[in-house]
Amino acid sequence: IKMKHIIITGASSGIGFATASHLAQNGYHVFGSVRKKEDGEKLKNHLGENFSPLLFDITCSDQINQALNELKMQLNPEDEIIALINNAGVFEGGPILEIDSDAFRRVFEVNFFSLISFIQKCFPIMQEYQSKNKNPQIINISSVSGLIPIPFMSPYVCSKFALEAFSDTLRMELMIKDFKVVIIEPGPVKTPIWEKAKKYQTKLQPENIYYHPVNKLFKMSMKEGLNGSEPHKVAKLIYKIIHKKNPKTRYLISTNRFHNYLMRRLPRKLVDRIIKKVFFS
Repeated sequence: IKMKHIIITGASSGIGFATASHLAQNGYHVFGSVRKKEDGEKLKNHLGENFSPLLFDITCSDQINQALNELKMQLNPEDEIIALINNAGVFEGGPILEIDSDAFRRVFEVNFFSLISFIQKCFPIMQEYQSKNKNPQIINISSVSGLIPIPFMSPYVCSKFALEAFSDTLRMELMIKDFKVVIIEPGPVKTPIWEKAKKYQTKLQPENIYYHPVNKLFKMSMKEGLNGSEPHKVAKLIYKIIHKKNPKTRYLISTNRFHNYLMRRLPRKLVDRIIKKVFFS
């Protein structure tokens, strides 16, 4: 029986988990990356035969090579790989003058450099098992933070801005190979990343000049995150994109689309004045 496969990184929680669940329940076989064996077993028990865990850390080349070798062993010659969904990501934040510069390297390693490496490793497999009737898709999960600069989140914001540019250039280059590249830009989504972000709120001492604006931003962000879009909304969009012959280059998902649209088009000096009034007054 010919199977249609999809590869997803970061499948253990949030958008990745919701997407793996939705696609598996709708007849696709999903290869989902997890870092912990128990997470893979939990997903397998939950999703059944339509899910196969790939155990690796996205930053470890040897682990990825082993996982992709295992993936190829599960494929039959007539099988098809429909899409690669790059979802794995991390967050670090704080004032640029206060955080360790290694924070940028850590975030870029996961959100950007490892994503590039993973695409390069997956591409030959995707090309070998390319559908004769449909162009394969590479879907990169970016963020509204890749469109609108936000203070005190620069490692994450910069990595997503880089991902936006990379995805555009990749899309142009892969036209010759009939691959589609799509960017999804979620606003706040209810995922565990918000719980992980809490630790950045308490790092600064009260006498620090950034203490109050940072806490204000993170309280606002936490509120937006906890009231953000449900992960299954992103999953349903991905399902629709996979079925489109000519998908758009990018899709913005936000509970406040007008705000995001406006902030992107206002003069930068006006945006700066707004930021100053909100956080520094």
